[in-house]
Amino acid sequence: MLEKLMHSPSEELYTNAIVHFTKVCRIFPKFMNHVESTILKPLKKKIVKGWTNHVMHFGNTTTNKVEYAHGRLKQYFKDGKRDLVRG
Repeated sequence: MLEKLMHSPSEELYTNAIVHFTKVCRIFPKFMNHVESTILKPLKKKIVKGWTNHVMHFGNTTTNKVEYAHGRLKQYFKDGKRDLVRG
């Protein structure tokens, strides 16, 4: 159900998903408050497709590729005296 929230392609569909999520979780108010205060309110613009699709990210939804490239670059420059021009 949280996945449906996160994959909402628009703010309108996100709002609909929140209404449904709230109805389903009404019997677990502590859980709902926790999810709302720790994930939905502070992070929704960073994790929900309705907002993240407004930023060019070329389909990357993880930093693994960047971390790998950074690690390889650090191996290449391990002595700290090389640069991309001189090698």
